[in-house]
Amino acid sequence: MDPLQMKAVEFAELCKFDHYYELEGGQVVRLVFRGANFPHLLGLHKLTDLPLIQRIGFHSRKGMSAMALFKEIQRGRLTLADAQRSSFYALIDLRVESFGSYSLGVLLHTDFMIDFDPKLIFTDLNKARFLLVQRYQDHYTHLALGEEPDGSGFFPLSYFVDSRDYYLRNQKCIRIVKSYRVRVS
Repeated sequence: MDPLQMKAVEFAELCKFDHYYELEGGQVVRLVFRGANFPHLLGLHKLTDLPLIQRIGFHSRKGMSAMALFKEIQRGRLTLADAQRSSFYALIDLRVESFGSYSLGVLLHTDFMIDFDPKLIFTDLNKARFLLVQRYQDHYTHLALGEEPDGSGFFPLSYFVDSRDYYLRNQKCIRIVKSYRVRVS
């Protein structure tokens, strides 16, 4: 099986559960994964020179949806080799390489959550509310959580890898008292 296709299959397993975090202080964070999150988390929208990506309506109502792209990847119609042919692949290579069930599993079972305030640093993560962060070897893996517009929970807004602790600076760290997941499908 193609490595990108395998990542999509593993991600589909995460989508079968809602993930809950009970934080010190009593707040409960509900994290919901959807297949439509997958292409953005990997940064596939940056590969604008690939015909399949050009047909996706990431920034407009036109074209294929992110969910349709996720299904195309699951079917093996966009492979890792296809993605690597993009002249923009270098922008996402570390993200794609590190993304998978192991790295997400470690992030989802961390002991703390960052109560993220984007005003404290220079960043374009202005819609992020929380960060799950894990240090691995010489880099930090981050999963930024955005709040659902209806306030019903949170979704994975961004996934990225950085060698610096930049996104942790001056941020409030909250201990996770308990985490669990509930099957939804």
